[in-house]
Amino acid sequence: MIRNRNGHWQVRVHAGLDPLSGHKRWRYDRARCEVEARAVERRLLAEVQQPRRRQASTVAELLARWVEWGEQVRELSPSTLVAYRHWIRKVIVPGLGEVPVGRVTADRIDGSTSRCASTVGCAARGCRPAASATCTRS
Repeated sequence: MIRNRNGHWQVRVHAGLDPLSGHKRWRYDRARCEVEARAVERRLLAEVQQPRRRQASTVAELLARWVEWGEQVRELSPSTLVAYRHWIRKVIVPGLGEVPVGRVTADRIDGSTSRCASTVGCAARGCRPAASATCTRS
């Protein structure tokens, strides 16, 4: 859809439905004239029709991509990366790693962190029990 809005041309293209909420998603852009707006519309339609970059399906995949991004973009120190990897491997992945990203809820995170505090859960994973303040905050 193209419309003139206060001296510029607004272009809006339907980009499918949001997989979690089911709401319509839109891509927007603007142009200085109607001819330019038609070209912008064609570009947006082409972008929407291209296959999207694959999203991480589980928490473990998402965290692996995040650490990789952290190495390349954020210029993290080696000791920070070691600490991140440790917490991901020993604490987060055992409790939430197989959970689909779209299914992560506050209750699930809370359940995972409360298991972290118990010695039974940690003994099974080979780590020390975390202090209760680390796992749950009041």
